[in-house]
Amino acid sequence: MKNIYSQIGALMDSEIKEVVGCTEPASIAYSFSVAVRELERLTGKKVKTEDIKVRAKFSKDVFRNVSTVKIPGIKIKGTKAAVASGIVLRKKSLNMFRDFNQKSQKKVNELLNNPGRPAWYKGFTVNREGLYIESEIVSADERLRVIIEGKHDFIQSINYNGKTIFKAENNGQKVGELFINGLEDIKKIADEMPQILIKRAKHFLSEHGKNVKKYGYENYRQGVKDLTIKRMEGESVTIPTITGSGNQGIFIGVPLYMLYEKHGDDFLPAALFSIMIQIYLASEKGRISGICGLANKAALSLTAGLTYSKGLNLENIYRNMEYVDDTLRGMVCEGAKKSCALKAAVSLKAVEEVIDEY
Repeated sequence: MKNIYSQIGALMDSEIKEVVGCTEPASIAYSFSVAVRELERLTGKKVKTEDIKVRAKFSKDVFRNVSTVKIPGIKIKGTKAAVASGIVLRKKSLNMFRDFNQKSQKKVNELLNNPGRPAWYKGFTVNREGLYIESEIVSADERLRVIIEGKHDFIQSINYNGKTIFKAENNGQKVGELFINGLEDIKKIADEMPQILIKRAKHFLSEHGKNVKKYGYENYRQGVKDLTIKRMEGESVTIPTITGSGNQGIFIGVPLYMLYEKHGDDFLPAALFSIMIQIYLASEKGRISGICGLANKAALSLTAGLTYSKGLNLENIYRNMEYVDDTLRGMVCEGAKKSCALKAAVSLKAVEEVIDEY
């Protein structure tokens, strides 16, 4: 079993990442950061922002979220601002907007507002669902394209001057191999309390606890609402995301942290169960879509963890999850907005309805 636990631990590491700001703009910025750095590596020349042209394609789900949320630091919405940020920042991780200082913000604004270069950027939506970003940079006679698909930082392919120089062998998903029987397998793992996974669950809660302590939240409803609004409004708040979502990370992480503070280490298997359910549901339902992820994934994951914490069996866990799913079904995603905080409140209320002591 140690090998399985190691694989699940690696999966958790890949699904829980700290990100400042909304993850869709960060993903676009990351893809263009990769493109610029790769072009510089292949040509041996420094890419100058004033010399490049950009062509970008996005799924409708990515476009919707980026069009409605503010990018940290510059507080600007839209795909063009996300692209410009990636070109300027050129970082190597999804956490693109961490330490987004005034000097870099100035460069981004100059790129966006340069009247002498009105045609440097062209962006399009494509008829694809979920997470898909195609980033192409042209500099002189050189052309490089990066495709991110499935996960926010999963590079599917890199193409240089018409030739594919990198292509991923899979889509980065191994959940089905680890949890063949879904919730049944996940419960068995949580019951066994493997320390390699318990430590990761504890770390996830502790990182959310930093924001709870920093802002002095007295209850989980206040914390979930305020942190969600801060993200949507472009505040520079570091959030431990889960399955690519900061809002879902907050929704699960803040309540679980407060319960962990109350009950101690005995609560950690329930937290682990909730985290693994979230990863499983994201693999089954997708990361982003026209349906609110708080309603159709995070609320179910939190319900599962809280039901498990009461010592109830798998039948009760299924029943409670189905109740919440039926209650929240049909809640649509209208983009990454302040209204996400209201949807989080409604989803929390549905969870509370099936949990006696929350």
